[in-house]
Amino acid sequence: MKKLPKLKIETLFLVLAILFGVLTSVIQPIFSAPDEYTHFKYAYSIFDSNPKRVFSEIDRQISLLPNQPSQSEEKLATESATALPAPESKLQRGYQTGNFLKQTFSKTLPVEKNLRMKISFGDIKWLPQAIGMLIGRIIHPSVGVIVLAGRLFNLFVYSVAIYFAIKKAKMGQWTMAAVALLPMSIQQAASLSYDVLYYVAIFVAFSLLTNFWVRKNPLDWKGYVYTLLTIVLLLIPKEGGLALGLFFITVPTILFGKNNFTKLLDSFWKGCAKHKKLTALAIIFIFLAYILYEFKNYGGAFRGLQVLFNTFFRSDLYTDLDNLLVTGMIGNFGQLTYRLPAWLVVLNFIFLFILLLAENKQKIEMRTAVAGLLIFLAVPVMIAVGMFKGWTRNTLNLPQAMVSLGGQGRYYTPFLITLIPFGIYMKKYLNIVTKETTIRTMFKGMMLFNLVYFLILTVLYYYTKDLGVNLLPELSQHLRGLF
Repeated sequence: MKKLPKLKIETLFLVLAILFGVLTSVIQPIFSAPDEYTHFKYAYSIFDSNPKRVFSEIDRQISLLPNQPSQSEEKLATESATALPAPESKLQRGYQTGNFLKQTFSKTLPVEKNLRMKISFGDIKWLPQAIGMLIGRIIHPSVGVIVLAGRLFNLFVYSVAIYFAIKKAKMGQWTMAAVALLPMSIQQAASLSYDVLYYVAIFVAFSLLTNFWVRKNPLDWKGYVYTLLTIVLLLIPKEGGLALGLFFITVPTILFGKNNFTKLLDSFWKGCAKHKKLTALAIIFIFLAYILYEFKNYGGAFRGLQVLFNTFFRSDLYTDLDNLLVTGMIGNFGQLTYRLPAWLVVLNFIFLFILLLAENKQKIEMRTAVAGLLIFLAVPVMIAVGMFKGWTRNTLNLPQAMVSLGGQGRYYTPFLITLIPFGIYMKKYLNIVTKETTIRTMFKGMMLFNLVYFLILTVLYYYTKDLGVNLLPELSQHLRGLF
């Protein structure tokens, strides 16, 4: 019997992303992904001239839900620093009772007959889901159909864009596919979140950079156009994506030909390589200058350093450090109310580490490897500073706080791929020789286990009366009744 051909990495990613993405889109209840109702409002407003009527009707439907908080909501209110925003908190109860789901797909919304498009540059990040929601509205104007169509179109954009990013990448394809298939990634891809364009921008930019790192001749006009379009794409979703700019300044100078500028740049990089300790001191100085600038009106640099230390190194003070920031990179779901267990999160990090060191040998400059490491470390710091100034002090009104609240690990997830150059460079000192078939088997096993586990948790959390606490005893009694 003839064996089936092995799927290429990008094709394997596409199959798993679409399969589990569609399942997640259907199983994941309406507005259950992080901030999904907020994203719904922004996306829906792009094509509707009077969206407030629709929002008022949805709010009215939600207001009819019972006021008794669920077990998970009580736990969240007492143990977490992140409170559920309305109306998501009430919807938690609606999923478990079925009250909201029954009317989600049948009741029509008072949509406007005349369409109009109102979009700014800042709204582009909601355009994919807005297009899907418009299609759903044409099919049947109920909140369930509109949201499901928006999710599916968002998933389509995510899957196709990252498929081509992996296909065109010159290195790190297994790691890129693994990060894009993490349960956290798939939940976001199958929601109305603008994180889809965030992931797409980072993956596309990284794929382009891998081509630059192996290129041996100057860029042509196409290369400059691709670079310009990629930079514009990075500007659309979140400012964090601009951290990849550090990669762009480390590309081989041959890309820009031989001129006085490239000669000066070559001399600079040779100086950095020759004086490593001095370069390290310069990096520390830049970091301290950044903290001094950001905290000049918030207690100064020493307070800023203490806030960052407490946020990332004091889990006894910031109790959400492990479940929101660390576990959140791999899988903290819903309104941050259920998540993967710590042992599985550890296994995922070990697996990603193996993938990084199992990459095929490529010539990577030290400056590129260091830049990747710095980007991955800088992003959480930048987000923590922003959350401290914007969310902790202003929104939560906690001016005396000594930790940065509101950060979530999913903000860092796509940046895991920036460690690929560092992993390849480290093969000089720590080399893992693994057969392609072994990597493929491990990849399929880990991804399937993660995603099936995620779907089971989602079903138990949302569709059982007691969060699945007594699932097996009740199943046993049911089976006994049959026989």
